[in-house]
Amino acid sequence: MIVENVLPENYAEMLNVWENSVWATHDFITDEDIEFFKPIIIEQAFPAVTLRCVKNESGAIIGFFRCTRPKN
Repeated sequence: MIVENVLPENYAEMLNVWENSVWATHDFITDEDIEFFKPIIIEQAFPAVTLRCVKNESGAIIGFFRCTRPKN
């Protein structure tokens, strides 16, 4: 596995990971819910935080996480 900083060009691929994870874990979500949240996630949520992505050996993003600075 490879862990890298997320760049804006990663957002579309990350959105697919997000959507797949939502479908796998939230059986009450509708298609309309997903379509409502997609632009918010890609335009507001991703750019608002520091993210890292996890890539497989082929370079595909398989996950991502938020990073925060440690408290002193």
